[in-house]
Amino acid sequence: MILVTVMYPNQEGSKFDMDYYMNSHLALVAEKWGGMGLNNARIVKGVSGGEPGSAPPYQVMAVVEFESAEAFQNAVA
Repeated sequence: MILVTVMYPNQEGSKFDMDYYMNSHLALVAEKWGGMGLNNARIVKGVSGGEPGSAPPYQVMAVVEFESAEAFQNAVA
């Protein structure tokens, strides 16, 4: 198994369209990679930084799980 993490920085003034990402982008990932060794894909939303009340360093992290590194390499080729 291999986990691949895609991290979207939380920069001042940036926006992230969570609705699009959850309903369109994640569905596209499942459609394209579902038969190529993709086991799971999930989204983690940043809610806080390390200090109380601070902003999270990342808005969103996508965690994609493949059965092997080779399966991931083939999927992204």
